Amino acid sequence: MTGFSTDWLHLREPADHAARNPAVREIVTGYLNKTKQAVVADLASGTGSTVRALAEAIEVKQTWHLFDNDTDLLDEARRQAEKTRQTRLDVQTHSVDLNRFPSGIVSHQPNLVTTSAFLDLVSADWLSRLVTYAMMERIPVYAALTYTGSVIFTPKDPSDPRIVAAHNRHQKGDKGFGPALGPTAADRLVKLFGVARFKVIDREANWRLDETDAELQRDLLTGWADVAAETGLVTEDQAQAWLTRRLEAVDSGVSRIVVGHRDVAAFPS
Repeated sequence: MTGFSTDWLHLREPADHAARNPAVREIVTGYLNKTKQAVVADLASGTGSTVRALAEAIEVKQTWHLFDNDTDLLDEARRQAEKTRQTRLDVQTHSVDLNRFPSGIVSHQPNLVTTSAFLDLVSADWLSRLVTYAMMERIPVYAALTYTGSVIFTPKDPSDPRIVAAHNRHQKGDKGFGPALGPTAADRLVKLFGVARFKVIDREANWRLDETDAELQRDLLTGWADVAAETGLVTEDQAQAWLTRRLEAVDSGVSRIVVGHRDVAAFPS
């Protein structure tokens, strides 16, 4: 799996938390609050952002099993969990190869599977295994912040559509799980759960970045320019010229970026 740094995950966390759809989050935490104990398996957990997004709204005793292949991120997740004063919260970390999913997950008997900003990185086969596991175990899934491929820039630049198209092409490359679904992941997830006769809640969860997110915007734009040039759909000179113009807008405090994401929760009927 393509790794992400602790610094990057911490930088994006406020935008992630602000973007999570409140209606979907409330449905998920409401479900957990009806259980005797919440046991959550969080896939590709990173530093534990999903724990921090949900834990305060969960009123029952909760055990989180965080699964990731990056031990540095899991170490940070443990450090973050130790800072909490919630007596009902138990966070356990597991270093696993998620290519082998659901191996290593079933034994913990979760009553919810979560994942965030991950499913656009996996293959169609991997996503099918997730839905099959949920169907066989009769367990709900909460998949937050799946990238949709939609990006809206203000002010507009003539090269925006080409850069976004190149970035979206790159998103469908192999991220460690085979050819990635990229922007098609949310649609495919909803379709698969529909076929499995799960009740599906599907809502927008867009990043809305403004002048308060200048550092995140700079990192995001730089990454997009780099991967766009890698695809060959734009030249490196074109990508860097676009980046220069976009960064000038950020530095001037006028840059706004809406990045499309979706939150999906699926429950057995």
